[in-house]
Amino acid sequence: MLNPEEYSDLRERMQSLDDGGLMRVVLLFQDEYKPEAISIAKEELRRRGLEGVTLEQLIEQTPEEYYNFVPDFCPGCIAETTDKSVGKLFHFYNIGFYLIGDGSECDICGSIIQRIWFLIFIPIYPGSKYRVKYLEPGFFHGKFVSRRLK
Repeated sequence: MLNPEEYSDLRERMQSLDDGGLMRVVLLFQDEYKPEAISIAKEELRRRGLEGVTLEQLIEQTPEEYYNFVPDFCPGCIAETTDKSVGKLFHFYNIGFYLIGDGSECDICGSIIQRIWFLIFIPIYPGSKYRVKYLEPGFFHGKFVSRRLK
């Protein structure tokens, strides 16, 4: 339970968020906030006349914002790919499998097209192309999700 000063600070922080920020708190990140914060955010949305906004409406209004926060691909990228993922890439120093390329970035979800390559210091053998969305920094070693192009 929050004391009055903490509650007041939390209310101020929630009131300072823009509409999209409040909707993200309520619709996308409920598990990451205390129940009091969710309650205050819902109350602020009600006060702003945005009480009944759904996740689908949020995605429709600001798809770029939604896809920046979740590891999902947009419907367009899903349509041009299969469910097959690259999986875990094995490499040791400059020998092994790497995703290379930075072509065709999606304006909505931010994924890029990359090709899997086998390297022995230089690219030797090309594999399939994938839509890749990096979840953590690190072009060669970051976490990512991928879908194979059709």
